[in-house]
Amino acid sequence: MTPADLNTQTLKGLLAEVKQQPSYSTYLKASRIIEQLSVSEDGTASLRRIRVAVLSSSTIDPLVAALQVDGYALGLLPSFHIAAYGRMFEEALDPSSRLYAFQPQAVLVILDWEGLAPRGEGILAQQQAEVALERVHQLLAALKQHTSSLIVLSNFIAHDLFPFALVPDPLAVAYQQLNTARRAA
Repeated sequence: MTPADLNTQTLKGLLAEVKQQPSYSTYLKASRIIEQLSVSEDGTASLRRIRVAVLSSSTIDPLVAALQVDGYALGLLPSFHIAAYGRMFEEALDPSSRLYAFQPQAVLVILDWEGLAPRGEGILAQQQAEVALERVHQLLAALKQHTSSLIVLSNFIAHDLFPFALVPDPLAVAYQQLNTARRAA
């Protein structure tokens, strides 16, 4: 049995394990084997290769392993460009950045709203939310201008306390406005 055959058999077992009891360690093991197979191209010739850029305002390493494994299970072999931590906006706004040199076919934008618009009180919170929304609009406009990629924006979830608040949470209202604007675009 060749090393590629061994990796393919091990991967099949890990994919079954991921399906039954998904865990980060299983996803990570399967992701590493997929990377080894893709370098040698053993067991990956029939897969559709796709370039995916991931822009995030938080740590997303566990998600990338899951995307790679789930993509493989769907017949895809994704390669990734991950924007450096804290550099998502700079990469999107710079047409000569590594993001655009990668020529992604899909761009996944994952935002941590707490980091973009820290919680304030009253009018300050509304102003912070408006600044964060404007930055996100600029990021999406730059992506649309500089790439023909599919752009996937993570869902925005209103703060847990929003339904119980006596006064609407300005950040949650801003999320809802952005979702409405993105659906209309």
